Amino acid sequence: MKEEIGVTPCTFEEVAILAETQPAQHGDGQYHIFIVTAWTDGEPQLRGSEHSDLRWVTLEEALALPLAHPEYGKLFRSILVRDR
Repeated sequence: MKEEIGVTPCTFEEVAILAETQPAQHGDGQYHIFIVTAWTDGEPQLRGSEHSDLRWVTLEEALALPLAHPEYGKLFRSILVRDR
């Protein structure tokens, strides 16, 4: 996170490990998904030119985005239900 958005997580939990959906094209990858609830170094901000946008969104706004993995929507919903 430090490299991508300039913050260092200090309170976090791994909530999922998702497999690459197209291993023939991209290789056998795994995506480790974390919930970060506290960090140091100020507020997140884009670093470098790899990404074009960084913002807080509601669940509905997140689900309307072209998500990078087909399981993200189900994962987001399950975390929100769990944490209520």
